[in-house]
Amino acid sequence: MTSETVIAAKQKVLCVDDEVNILKSLRRLFVSEPLELMAANSGAEALELMKQHQFDVIISDMRMPSMDGAEFLTRAYKLQPDGYRILMTGYADIQSTVAAVNSGKISRYISKPWNNQELINAVTDGLKLVQLQKHNHALQQQVLEQNRQLKLLNQDLENRVELRTTQLKQILTQLKYSMKQVENQNQSLMKVLYNQINVNPLIDGQFALRLSYLSRNLARHMGLSPQQQEHLALAGMLSEIGLSGLPPTLLSKPTRTLDENEWQRYREHTRFAEEILSPATAMAPVAEIIRHQYELFNGSGYPDQLNAEHIPLGSRILAVARDYYGYLNGRMLPRRIDANNALRMMRQQQGAMYDPLVLMALSEVSAGAPAPESIRSPSQNGSLPLDQLQPGMKLKANVYNQKNMLLLPEGQILTEAVLSKLRRLLSGSHAELLFLVEQPEVVDDAKETVE
Repeated sequence: MTSETVIAAKQKVLCVDDEVNILKSLRRLFVSEPLELMAANSGAEALELMKQHQFDVIISDMRMPSMDGAEFLTRAYKLQPDGYRILMTGYADIQSTVAAVNSGKISRYISKPWNNQELINAVTDGLKLVQLQKHNHALQQQVLEQNRQLKLLNQDLENRVELRTTQLKQILTQLKYSMKQVENQNQSLMKVLYNQINVNPLIDGQFALRLSYLSRNLARHMGLSPQQQEHLALAGMLSEIGLSGLPPTLLSKPTRTLDENEWQRYREHTRFAEEILSPATAMAPVAEIIRHQYELFNGSGYPDQLNAEHIPLGSRILAVARDYYGYLNGRMLPRRIDANNALRMMRQQQGAMYDPLVLMALSEVSAGAPAPESIRSPSQNGSLPLDQLQPGMKLKANVYNQKNMLLLPEGQILTEAVLSKLRRLLSGSHAELLFLVEQPEVVDDAKETVE
């Protein structure tokens, strides 16, 4: 859908306020905007209008007689859940506003007296979001129909991998639009994308976990901030998300055996990853790290020929961690080499390919780099099996199954519903998982005193 289509569409806005002067002011404010505005001076009148018209944006005052804005928007949500709801409220209504955000599914609230431009911007954002959601729904229906037809085909392994890749691209294309509205859920979404990567049989999810761990460890060792450490960990986990856009023939070869044309095409996965992550503005530092991971310290790398300190430090760290594990598991060369030889070969390229300071940090921390099993599962010390978990416990580490799929994230509070879900997911598993948890606080009634 083009931007011209969004602007040209005659969308409807409903304004609800018991003060006639306020409604007149809103009409004057939006008189030059390309929309159809209707007004009601009570919640009951507005609900009747909603039975006759479909509204894209609903603006309601909080304080109204008989039915306040919170109650009205709660009923409005039941009638038209896809609408964008804006609550206008004064400072004195803040406690009621907080309660209304949940019950009325409020999309946004504006303080009174309002700023005209702020209100126009809020309505414009709402109109675009509703139009975008309609377009996304149509795309989803189209994808579902295409998937139904594709399932009828009987293809060999390469075709099935290509089909899965195409399917993933379609889903991620829609996510690029939707993620703008859910940036507060970026980290959870990234972990979902990691599971999508791990479904591809030619991409090693365990490699992503090891790379994430080592990247964070190097960042910590080099004194980076906790936020930068988290960015490195996410970049390591998602650094190969763009590989789903490459043909399987490129993914089956060690990178050092690729010819010049194949290598140029292989490196493009960083550009695919940047496009996938671009709608999530809070993930911009992670996308930048992934984009520049093939820059070389001497300035002859990809894609921008940056050199030395002009290359983001996170990208220099990710490149060293990536190639170190690449040598260890045979992704770089047709054979695996041990840690000492990997470090020796990489030191030969310091100042040309790699940052000497990052290589120095790698030599200091690589001895403590964990085996794959220790990354996926917590250690025995302080860990519990599933049958000993209790509601109220908090996970202190991510939980992965034997296929390296993320089941629960670090920080998850265990409830009875979560435990029931875990039991269903692991009911057919022969391997027992251990869960590193933090015990809930226990209040000792005997120590409480009455003042």
